[in-house]
Amino acid sequence: MMGLGGPGATILMKTDFDQIATFNTPLSRFFMESNALRLSFETSARNATGSVNADPMAVALIIDPSIASGFKAIYAEIQLEGQFTRGTILYGENRYDLRPTPPPNVNLCTAASNDGFKRLLFKTLGGS
Repeated sequence: MMGLGGPGATILMKTDFDQIATFNTPLSRFFMESNALRLSFETSARNATGSVNADPMAVALIIDPSIASGFKAIYAEIQLEGQFTRGTILYGENRYDLRPTPPPNVNLCTAASNDGFKRLLFKTLGGS
């Protein structure tokens, strides 16, 4: 996973969705129902081969940090009712008011195992 949605981002292919459907557990059925529109949109509107899953990857990294394989120390702040944005994470160089960028305060995951993510997801949803 490179950044959020960049090259190598977490992708669940149509075949992964097909495999999850075979689990037939309450969690797998919930997953399929709640992600049907996402998969349909990604494959039809974006002509993608699957769906990008940045938020589930973030949760997977909390559950199993060993899935991560690369980090970059950056400065980030969350603007809930900020001057420039609302509900957005600002990170890196300050392009809004050109104040000097403060020292890093978080480690951003820049690379992670898509296979590790899938193993954890499949196990959680009732597969093996």
